Amino acid sequence: MAGKNIIIQDPNAPASSETMRSIVSLSSRGWVSLRRFALIVGVTMQTIHTWRKAGRFEAIKVGERYRVYTAEVQRFLKEGNRK
Repeated sequence: MAGKNIIIQDPNAPASSETMRSIVSLSSRGWVSLRRFALIVGVTMQTIHTWRKAGRFEAIKVGERYRVYTAEVQRFLKEGNRK
């Protein structure tokens, strides 16, 4: 994805409005992959899989892969990693 910025943020820090706008611009499809979500929140894929299984964020399964809606990414960044 040339030309797009990836923002890595402390998941416990409140998300700035600039971060929120950047997250929205990450995907015109309305969702991001789990890998992209991990990069955004600054954690490993193992942590993302653990959090998904624990229900700390909502993900949908598309074929064999999980996706996270952009709105869920925004909620997660705004509220931190608590659900």
